[in-house]
Amino acid sequence: MNNDDNHPTPDVLANAPELASIATLDHALIIVTSALLAAHPELTTAEDLCDQESVAIQTWLADAIIREAGLLQHAIARYRRLVRCCRQRAEASCDNNDF
Repeated sequence: MNNDDNHPTPDVLANAPELASIATLDHALIIVTSALLAAHPELTTAEDLCDQESVAIQTWLADAIIREAGLLQHAIARYRRLVRCCRQRAEASCDNNDF
């Protein structure tokens, strides 16, 4: 896989086509997070919304989405690393075979 996991090459997609959808999802999560932070700038300075008494439900939900998006992005990164590792092992195995 190239250095930019958001742009998997055709060769990578031939072996792991799901990475196209994963790259799209990852990009969408970045955009959603940016949009929610723009719509709710108070989230950039608030330490913990649970401590605030008068938080609008919309702001609270925006915060929850941002947090969940971060967790999903972490899972996406782990999946990409696993695919890359499996591919490297498969390539090494092929390199070691004498044909």
